[in-house]
Amino acid sequence: MMYARALNLVLPGAGLIVVRREWLGLSLSMLFAVCVNIFIAGRWIAPLAIPGWLSIAALGRAVVCWLMAQALLPYFARRAASVAREIETLLRQGRADLADGDSASARAALKAAVALDDESPDALAACIEAYERFDMKDEAERLRRRLAHVAPRCVIIDPPAP
Repeated sequence: MMYARALNLVLPGAGLIVVRREWLGLSLSMLFAVCVNIFIAGRWIAPLAIPGWLSIAALGRAVVCWLMAQALLPYFARRAASVAREIETLLRQGRADLADGDSASARAALKAAVALDDESPDALAACIEAYERFDMKDEAERLRRRLAHVAPRCVIIDPPAP
């Protein structure tokens, strides 16, 4: 979180990208950069070509972008942490249900964990394990491809050949 906050102070919106609000962070970063460039051009590069009111308006918008990025970061960081806790709870429940042999409950919990974050290697790996255990090869292979895309360095152990 400290990394995201420091990044967000220097380049507004970049911290939002770290907490997985990519489009919002990118949009705020781009708008901030354009407004700052208009201000700089209007004040120091081409003051006769760019009206003074446009330069001041651009500075005002840049300040608003910076403030919005600072205000939105804690909200989305808390939300991301809450989702991570929920995924961890679902993974624990799914693994416990797998150990108990309750296939329907285990699949439901692990599917919900993947639905909350389809880029979580832990959730994908646990769901793959459950699908392979219950002989759902097609679903396991689909998630295996997703895991290879999300975490290419993740070790994927192929099931033993029959």
